[in-house]
Amino acid sequence: RAPAFARPDPVRLAREALARLFEWWEARIAACDADGGRAAQRERALHVLDVALFRLCYHLGLRIGSAQALQLRELDTSDPARWVATAYVKGNKPRRKVVAGVVRADLERWLDVRLTLTPRPHLR
Repeated sequence: RAPAFARPDPVRLAREALARLFEWWEARIAACDADGGRAAQRERALHVLDVALFRLCYHLGLRIGSAQALQLRELDTSDPARWVATAYVKGNKPRRKVVAGVVRADLERWLDVRLTLTPRPHLR
């Protein structure tokens, strides 16, 4: 039988570090807006996606795979004050999570720019 090892607690970001991270992302998004070029607009859209995914993971307690797998049909937007997302977590179990505040604002921003992205051609 293999020995059991104690797993360390997950590393959590301090509020100041988290604030600096989002400030950096917002500065990058603003710089891309100022540039206005086609490559800058793609980079801006990718930064908006990063912010939305990170907020979903951090504030809703989702793993990156659960946040990436979230489908639009699993997002209940009938209540204008708050949205409810059905995320599938470990073991493919559905969990309902409330999406409100900054998480919702970033998700709305992502939904606005997602159609501007076109997939890159596959490399052979």
